[in-house]
Amino acid sequence: TPSHHSGRCTPLRCAPLPSVVNGPVRPVGWATRDIFSGSGTYTWADTSRLKCDFDDNLATGKGSFTTAAGLKYYGGFRKNRFHGKGKMKIASGAAFEGSFFDGRMRGKGKMTWPCGDKYVGDFEDQHM
Repeated sequence: TPSHHSGRCTPLRCAPLPSVVNGPVRPVGWATRDIFSGSGTYTWADTSRLKCDFDDNLATGKGSFTTAAGLKYYGGFRKNRFHGKGKMKIASGAAFEGSFFDGRMRGKGKMTWPCGDKYVGDFEDQHM
């Protein structure tokens, strides 16, 4: 039985998770004919950082992504999107642990808000 959010905090309902990058990743180091493959870390000028495996210029497998704005994600990637099991925390202190599909919270998971409220149950495209 899911536990429910009391409404005291603002839920992360409609904020879409961004694609990890817009366009091909261009990290320095492991290029073969301008195609990046293998393990590596890409750091943006604003200090955002993506550490994972790359396949044909796309983030894939397990890794981490942190942004200068305070988002932290640890878990699976597929085609530059959060995918599979993962943990995400945003700057407000709200946190999600569970399943992601194509960059969105989907399936079983737990959302916790800084005020202590939590929801445990099913998510469908970011919604509880």
